[in-house]
Amino acid sequence: MRTKACGICGSDVLEWYRRDKAPVILGHEAVGEIVESRSSDYKIGQRIFASHHVPCNKCYYCLEGYHTACSLLRRTNYDPGGFSEYIRLSRENAEFGIYPLPDISYESATLIEALGCVIRAQRLAGLKMGQRLIVFGCGVSGLLHIILAKKKGVYTIGVDINEYKLNFAKKFGCDLVLNGNRDINTLADCIVLCTGSPQAIEKTFSCLDKGSVLVFFAVPSPDIRINFPITRFWRNEVKIITSYGAGPKDLDEALRLVEKMDLESMITHRFPLEKIQDGFLVVERQDESMKAVVTL
Repeated sequence: MRTKACGICGSDVLEWYRRDKAPVILGHEAVGEIVESRSSDYKIGQRIFASHHVPCNKCYYCLEGYHTACSLLRRTNYDPGGFSEYIRLSRENAEFGIYPLPDISYESATLIEALGCVIRAQRLAGLKMGQRLIVFGCGVSGLLHIILAKKKGVYTIGVDINEYKLNFAKKFGCDLVLNGNRDINTLADCIVLCTGSPQAIEKTFSCLDKGSVLVFFAVPSPDIRINFPITRFWRNEVKIITSYGAGPKDLDEALRLVEKMDLESMITHRFPLEKIQDGFLVVERQDESMKAVVTL
């Protein structure tokens, strides 16, 4: 695949997450066009989104719906990485992880992977019409959670310490935005953590209503320890769940939704490949930026 664009994900700049993988070419939100194929299923010049991890769809975990726990998914990846002019896709990636693009720009298509992850998290949480959702962390993933929840008829509350991101959340229809440096005095049926901040995690404890769900969409570094009020959670039947990655049906749904969503407006920064370091610095600073994309 000749890469046309690849998004810079927040995980790309997490030192603890990438340290053990070095040296490595990062990038897992790549889209482009096929320039060579040994499969008759695809055509030269076809515009595609390529999933970097793919499940086998037949092991115990896949059959139980836990595709992101599949051992094949943990082994597969782009060769060498999304921040490359060309990417080799393995037989497994070609068989299970190529999705023809609808009529959207390559840059918008870089958000398909993130949208699939959001779809999976909300499905696991059972989010539905009439509920109240609080999203802690209004970056790209948090914003996608808000947008998707609004489509379901959910009342949305966005929390962040960055006013720029809160204004973005308001622009995309968030019902209420709150600065995370202040006390959050509201209850929710579901809380999604799109930040690994220990302070944010602790703030969620007073916002969880009886029977609510706390979703760890992002996590703190492995050396961080969090003390949970487990007795209160037990008495109020609060559920704690995690959500990692996206499965095939999540990506299928993302492909169906992308044409109906204004993803282009989420992209605030674009960098050519030779300026990728500037892009990483913008994402790492997290000041006045939302989505940064590397274009080729």
